[in-house]
Amino acid sequence: MASKEAFAAACVELFSRLWAELNALSATPGPPRAPSAEILRLELVLVLDACRSARWRMLLDRSQRLSLQYLLRDVLDALNSWSGEFPCTPIEWAQNRLLDALLEHCAADCCPIVDRPARRAAS
Repeated sequence: MASKEAFAAACVELFSRLWAELNALSATPGPPRAPSAEILRLELVLVLDACRSARWRMLLDRSQRLSLQYLLRDVLDALNSWSGEFPCTPIEWAQNRLLDALLEHCAADCCPIVDRPARRAAS
């Protein structure tokens, strides 16, 4: 099984890449229907399928797989909907969901590649 630190590092890498791709999509107006949006949807579906594979069941424990599946499903669902059900655009909602997941990993002190910024005194 993957250690918490290895899982967190892999998630940070994956979520950062997804964030960047969503950012690129948000630069185009209207619903995300461009070829790059379809490629991103396909990548999400492939990773979701991989989460259910025997190999990933050996690599990740149940809670790791489920948390990854829930997050990726939420992002995919947001990309597939372009209605008024979100308070912001679906891409913004998906980015917020990714940020929340990143913060959860970092708050658990198992994110070795993210430095915590030093707090500055109020001036």
